[in-house]
Amino acid sequence: DALVREIAGKVPLLQPGEVSTGEGDESRTAGEPCERAPVVHPVVVTAPVLPEPASPPEAREAVETAVASAGFNEAIIKRFGRPVLLVRNDTFEVPASDTWKAILFPYKSRLDAAIPSVGRVELVSSVPPYIGTAWMITKEIAVTNRHVALGFARRRGNSWGIHRNPIGQEYRVRVDFKEEYLQTIPFEADIVEILYISELDDTQPDLAFVRLRSNGRPLPPPISLFDGKLREKQTVAVIGYPAEDSRNGAADQSRIFANIFDIKRLAPGEITGVGDSFVFTHDRTTLGGNSGSVVVDVETGAAVGLHFAGEYLLDNYAVRASTVREFLERVDRDVVFVSPPAPQPLEEFKAKL
Repeated sequence: DALVREIAGKVPLLQPGEVSTGEGDESRTAGEPCERAPVVHPVVVTAPVLPEPASPPEAREAVETAVASAGFNEAIIKRFGRPVLLVRNDTFEVPASDTWKAILFPYKSRLDAAIPSVGRVELVSSVPPYIGTAWMITKEIAVTNRHVALGFARRRGNSWGIHRNPIGQEYRVRVDFKEEYLQTIPFEADIVEILYISELDDTQPDLAFVRLRSNGRPLPPPISLFDGKLREKQTVAVIGYPAEDSRNGAADQSRIFANIFDIKRLAPGEITGVGDSFVFTHDRTTLGGNSGSVVVDVETGAAVGLHFAGEYLLDNYAVRASTVREFLERVDRDVVFVSPPAPQPLEEFKAKL
């Protein structure tokens, strides 16, 4: 297709077998075309944060979560052809690929509308403090993954609370919506209540809902949920905070990310499988730290799912929006759905490339 032809011309050293897979390389590298020097950050591996000493059931639950997550990590699925675009001032950088530029820019305003509502989950007393991604789903509620929430949440009877330190004080947990490239002014909102965490069971989606509070500043608007049928090859994008991750190839990470990690990125790609369960698969580039990222439909800017896991060079996994809505209704009904447009001009455009 057009992407393969474009990248085959840019990367002539690829073997023919690699090009035939449809994996072209338009990944941005230092100085192309933004002319920036790579920024090397310390290695940050965002494995689940295990608790300090707690009651046996609580400690056991967190350990089980870490074990369950060990085989399914955020992952690079296609080594070429799936860029991760830096976000600055609530917009994404121009793709180096002309093909991706042509696909994304007709819908840029819709994608930009979702970007401010995605934040980095931070456990303030932890080193490193960054444990995942969350995004606004109602006026006060953000959604993230269960395995992210269990990094700071503890069960208290029939409800959940924020983990306490040895002298009984709750740790401070926040979501920062402005962790962007070269951005120094944060936009932090505290997690003040844990509304729901799904059960640790294969039949339950990996999700959690938390209530946020920002001091004197309105929270970002909620991202609408997609109210339509998912399609294979549907163009979507993940917005989140990939961190350097030893569970993926080091050379691939260095090339694709130009050694810039821990900040907000938009990563476009396609849905690879819809199945008949609450999970669908996609091929966008993710790393540890993308847990809890929003997966948005490019045409509408609405959330088609909640990213939660992946297997290197195989598939990434997300909870579909309809399931997120079903569980959200247990705690709040203030949710907006967006119907997909008809006809599908993006699919028609891609067919001509």
